[in-house]
Amino acid sequence: MSKKLILLILFLPLILMLCLFTATKMVSLVVSVPVSSIQITSPEVVYLDLDEEETHEIEYTVYPTNAGNKSVTFSSEQIGDEPFAKLSYVDGKIVPVTSGKALVYLTTVDGGFKDSFIVQVESNALQSIESSLSLDQIFVGKTANILTEFTPAGAPDKLLRYEVTEGEGVVSVNAQGVVLGLGAGKAKIKIISTANEEVFDEVEITVVNENLLDLAQTEIVTSALSGSIKYSLSGEATLACNVVGDSSLLSLTLDKDNSELDFTFLDESFVGSVTVSLTATSGDLLVTRTCIITRALDVSAEWAFDNNVAVKVGNTATLPFVITPSGADVTVTVSLSNDYITATVMGNEVVVKGLRVPTGSTLGETLVTLTVDSGKEVITLTKTVVVFSEL
Repeated sequence: MSKKLILLILFLPLILMLCLFTATKMVSLVVSVPVSSIQITSPEVVYLDLDEEETHEIEYTVYPTNAGNKSVTFSSEQIGDEPFAKLSYVDGKIVPVTSGKALVYLTTVDGGFKDSFIVQVESNALQSIESSLSLDQIFVGKTANILTEFTPAGAPDKLLRYEVTEGEGVVSVNAQGVVLGLGAGKAKIKIISTANEEVFDEVEITVVNENLLDLAQTEIVTSALSGSIKYSLSGEATLACNVVGDSSLLSLTLDKDNSELDFTFLDESFVGSVTVSLTATSGDLLVTRTCIITRALDVSAEWAFDNNVAVKVGNTATLPFVITPSGADVTVTVSLSNDYITATVMGNEVVVKGLRVPTGSTLGETLVTLTVDSGKEVITLTKTVVVFSEL
């Protein structure tokens, strides 16, 4: 064996170790530079037009420039209550999907460093609708209108179609969004954009049978302390009665066996009107009927004196009258048989003024009629007033 070969064999392990050490150092130098930050050079707010299919390429720098891993991830989030713009990120470009606003982030894979900017996407294309009803509850045979707001308000295509999704026998709806009550129950109506069927809204409406509950009387005038109102009920329902206003004036009791609403005035001296309500509830249906109960005590009225009255042209005179009981809730009016005098009710007096006498005469007579209406009865008083002039 030659001397050179022997030397090669002896130094071969040393040469291999040296090569391995050098390669390790070189690899270490390539991958050891970490990311320290990222900076986006796009404007703080980028505006894109969805209708024009505009896109935006994000320009950014990862530091240090010799960092080993410059990969980034894309994300976006909503800004407050602003409509959220859905975005996609394709080959470094932002591609808008819907209009709105979004806060966009680029995040480094190495170290999780972030930078952000805002993207505002504009579009006249219809994005959403919000519908409501002019009435949430209607009677059978009556109508309500569906009202719709569009976003954006300037969307060019605002044509809608309407579809009854629940309760087909309860309502119908025409092409103008007019809902007609067909039968008692609840219904749902879907409002759909004809331009984009993914844009829709839904409303609910209740239809009530108007004859579910009826009162035999809607107005009662009585001098008694108590009484009753007959009612009729179509089908099963829960009933409730209330005094509208001051509940201390009247007590109410439901007599379901006789289908009557019984009432009692709590103050024997009360004179006036009280409104009561009777409500029938059947499932989600609710019908309310009201009745005005007026208590009018037995009222009397008379002139304070029996004689007729004489008044000179240009002068005044009074015709006092008495109403019993004092303070009774009554309406007092006065009328005249001619225009020789004027008459005005002031308190418990009729004040008359002489105006003229008949042509060619020095005297004239006028019949004064006083009407007292207690609500229960009408009382009429009359008196003759003689008007005279200078002889």
